[in-house]
Amino acid sequence: MIEHYAGNFPFWLSPVQVSVLPISDDQKEYAAGLVAQLEAIGYRVKYDDRAEKINRKIAESEQKKIPFALVIGKREAENGQVSLREHGVGDKGVMNVDEVLALFAGLAKP
Repeated sequence: MIEHYAGNFPFWLSPVQVSVLPISDDQKEYAAGLVAQLEAIGYRVKYDDRAEKINRKIAESEQKKIPFALVIGKREAENGQVSLREHGVGDKGVMNVDEVLALFAGLAKP
């Protein structure tokens, strides 16, 4: 499987399916709530709350081949949204959390 996918596992098989990346400390509370919500559903989530620049966090998520990254800035936290990034594709735009959950539900089955 590892050789077949070259480490780029599909969403349902990936060891870590989603990384949650808050831009600053102000978004950590919203991000932690989102992480808890995703884990309660059963997704494998990495929460990166380090004091690194967001570009570094995104780059590391890409290097680890995590299928999706949810970037959370001030606007996203205020509006209950996330900025979705897909591994190998890049920015997919700003989405409501319900839209992201619906997308993940469709991808979570082999």
